[in-house]
Amino acid sequence: IDRRARIKTNIKSNLKDISRLNNEQLAVKTVTNATYGYFGFASSKWYCRECAESSAAFGRFYIQKVISEAQKEGFTVIYGDTDSLFVTTNGNLKTNINKFLEKMNKELPGIIKLDLQGIYKRGLFIPKGAGLGTAKKRYALIDVKGVMTIRGLEKVRSDWSRISKD
Repeated sequence: IDRRARIKTNIKSNLKDISRLNNEQLAVKTVTNATYGYFGFASSKWYCRECAESSAAFGRFYIQKVISEAQKEGFTVIYGDTDSLFVTTNGNLKTNINKFLEKMNKELPGIIKLDLQGIYKRGLFIPKGAGLGTAKKRYALIDVKGVMTIRGLEKVRSDWSRISKD
């Protein structure tokens, strides 16, 4: 019983750590996006077009660098944007992707780090411009455990009622 209690405590502690780290990364992402938006908004107190343009340019530079390196390593890039990269490869994807992440994280500057969100067995990507008023990033994925990840589709839109989403 004591061993089971320790295991449950460790699991709860790890879940708290994961939750805290996830909240921290979401906060950094939110602040980064808001800073870019504030620099780029002509009516803001600290409007600076050059700062907004340079932050966007750095983002483009690094995602293009990661895409290029992924292709050199034999990955096929399925989709990539400002904060996401989806790839596939022949061979052991998990081994190959972990080596790639380790290599890239040594090369990327400062706090920029690549993380593996998941390995998916199937996915559907909907291109930009496939409809008026739609999100730029739209996809639905199923991982190896059957768990779905949905972005930009009506199911996850925060401005729609539950009945519309269903």
